[in-house]
Amino acid sequence: MSEITARLAPVALTADEYLSSIRDAAARGITRGKIYDCLILACARKCKAEVIYTWNTKHFLRLRRTWHGRFQTP
Repeated sequence: MSEITARLAPVALTADEYLSSIRDAAARGITRGKIYDCLILACARKCKAEVIYTWNTKHFLRLRRTWHGRFQTP
């Protein structure tokens, strides 16, 4: 675990940010497991991430085309 925390900083949403992200997803018709992808994007926005590493790049590209080019497979 110390290897992970030495390289990465956890990002947490406040209750308001969490609810806002879920409401935004629901308003856009996003349901089920893709809600988690929306929450990950909310964290990425919050910390101004330059790159998002994921094994599911297609899932994210469908959610936020504005993040195109910032998704990479580890």
